Amino acid sequence: MTCKMNILTRIRHIFPYLYYRLYQSMYKTARDRKPELRAFLLVCTIKTVFVFTFFILPINVIFFDNPIFFMVPIVIGIIFALNYTKYKEYQKKIVIWKNETESQRRVKFWYLVLFCAIPFILYVPIILISMKFSIVM
Repeated sequence: MTCKMNILTRIRHIFPYLYYRLYQSMYKTARDRKPELRAFLLVCTIKTVFVFTFFILPINVIFFDNPIFFMVPIVIGIIFALNYTKYKEYQKKIVIWKNETESQRRVKFWYLVLFCAIPFILYVPIILISMKFSIVM
């Protein structure tokens, strides 16, 4: 039971942790005035890609098959970016990961890479499956 709860906790905190890691890398490498804003916008972009791949694309393929429907992710991305309450939550959760060891960081880095690559990897199979069942012409 505790293992399942631990996995659920990790999934729940994936976007704040992604924000934390992006913020850290941008703060160290970029000579920005606002690395936290860039990290937040990148997290919003990744969320939008997830919504597009797993919700909008299948709905469009099955029901609408309209190219105008692909404008919806732009609106969703803007909505994510304007959600300042999430931005403040991310800022508060940074304290959780300050004392990570190097080995924990490496393992979580590969989880993040896999997590961010999932929508791009699954995009092609979704299209191929929909074409196989002749949903898409």
